[in-house]
Amino acid sequence: MTLTGWGRATIAVGLAASVAAGVDAQKSRNGSDRTDQSDSRGGETETVTKTVSLPANGTVRLHTFSGYVHITGTSGRDVTIKAVRRADREALDHVHLTIDASGSTVTIDANDKDRDWSRNHNDDQVVHTDFDIEMPASASLDVNGFSSPVEVTNVTGGERLETFSGRITVTGAKGSIDAHTFSADVDVDLVAAGAKPSLAAHTFSGSIRTKLADTAKADVEFNSFSGQFDSDLPLTMRAWHRGRVEGRFGSGSSASSSDGALKFETFNGDVRIVK
Repeated sequence: MTLTGWGRATIAVGLAASVAAGVDAQKSRNGSDRTDQSDSRGGETETVTKTVSLPANGTVRLHTFSGYVHITGTSGRDVTIKAVRRADREALDHVHLTIDASGSTVTIDANDKDRDWSRNHNDDQVVHTDFDIEMPASASLDVNGFSSPVEVTNVTGGERLETFSGRITVTGAKGSIDAHTFSADVDVDLVAAGAKPSLAAHTFSGSIRTKLADTAKADVEFNSFSGQFDSDLPLTMRAWHRGRVEGRFGSGSSASSSDGALKFETFNGDVRIVK
């Protein structure tokens, strides 16, 4: 089944900002291991590793700008961060990676700038940072990036993922997913969520692909200006208006508290449901 919408979608997008305060990631300030070396592409490379504990049902928040982000859920109770930072020496000395553990939240900021130094430099002076992060699978995750591709594996808590031009890829999810991007694709595997998938996905020109279990039961809403909706799973139609589709996956004519919800909004991006 393929549907083309012509009504306007409400697009919720946001730009990533590197704004947070915390503890400098250098070993002298927070006990992490730090290794510096020359970068063959110009500038220098700095590697930072740090492990912090996270209370049960805690939250991991990441603010970054460029560089890939790979986050894996584990059975442990700690958050382990490995970051590879690339920039010229001056930027590395004045744009810090900060890791702040406060209450039930661990906040990671890839571009925490010295205030006095920042006044005399362009606001777009950032450090390219690649992240490999391990965290407790049941914790919540909040990622805000700009051009960073974000890949999340086996995190079963709730996830809020936002980029501007970075692709979002999620596998092994069980909790609710809120994914926003502007010009990149969103790919979410919700098979592990079983009968109760929960996803809100928004993009302007990117496509959205969602994989569901055969047992999925969920209400579906699709809004787009010129994107197409296609599903491998049978969809019971409730409404088909210009630019809007409403339907339901699974048996039953009305939703219950044990069912999931799927909401898709694009401008000209396509949505495909696969099994």
